[in-house]
Amino acid sequence: MTPPRANRKHIGFDMESDPYQIIISMLDDKRIKQVLINLIDNAFKHTESRGGKVVIRCHERNYEDNSAIYIEVEDTGSGISQKDLPEVFKRFYQGEGAAEGGGLGLALCKEIIELHDGWIEIESEKDVGTLVRVVLPQAMNELSGNIKSAGSIHHEDDYTTKNGLRKI
Repeated sequence: MTPPRANRKHIGFDMESDPYQIIISMLDDKRIKQVLINLIDNAFKHTESRGGKVVIRCHERNYEDNSAIYIEVEDTGSGISQKDLPEVFKRFYQGEGAAEGGGLGLALCKEIIELHDGWIEIESEKDVGTLVRVVLPQAMNELSGNIKSAGSIHHEDDYTTKNGLRKI
């Protein structure tokens, strides 16, 4: 099932994750949801209708002898110029050809992720697309023995899979 926004814009959409349900526990799930909604909204906002693609990946990987959760949102959108790339996490910054918004989204995402002892990084090429990677190195360590599912994300692009999990 494809989210409504992807259908309306005729954008390909895919979500890749490890075979088990990705779990985010001991984190402020409302703030993590806020980050995901912002990143996914940006991807759809900057991806052309008819032929563009948005992919979300969520996997556990090793990081410095520990496990970490890696969340990636990748699009084939307009991309970010090399001149603007170092500035995108600054409050109120709007780069060349900025869409609607106040320039707060990525700054807030960075603050939220850093409060969870993680980091966020962006790779982008103008007119090719963007990859945003969030790394939460402490998340998997804090999970052992205390497992809770990440709740649903209430957003226009929510949809429910056949097993009842909510995906974006």
